[in-house]
Amino acid sequence: MGPTGIFTIEVKSHAGLVGFNGAELMRDGRIFENGNPLKQAMQEALQLNAYILNQTGADHFVIPVLVFSSSKADVKFGMKPIKNVYVIKKGFLLEMITEAKVRLSVGDMEKIKVELSKLIWPNRKKLKNGKL
Repeated sequence: MGPTGIFTIEVKSHAGLVGFNGAELMRDGRIFENGNPLKQAMQEALQLNAYILNQTGADHFVIPVLVFSSSKADVKFGMKPIKNVYVIKKGFLLEMITEAKVRLSVGDMEKIKVELSKLIWPNRKKLKNGKL
């Protein structure tokens, strides 16, 4: 989360040619065997949107991003979303985040930051002590 928006990032380590058949993402010409990564990425964004809406009363669009981390993944969608999910290679993640057109105000960012930190802050002490 930053001035360019709120993002969820789903990472897949699959290698191969990543394509789209008009309905589902494919790898090497076959539908992904272990679930639908587009659906996973979108569900994460919708869950975070619902959490922020519930906590702040503000409906901020959460941008779902699906990142392929393998250097052997061939992903050629550019910065055009597939079914409203950006599908990119890890080398394009910084560009994706910094070039997004959504703009959040400082006030909105602070409110969202406070609410998101509640998700991790309860475990902060435990993490500092090396326990969880």
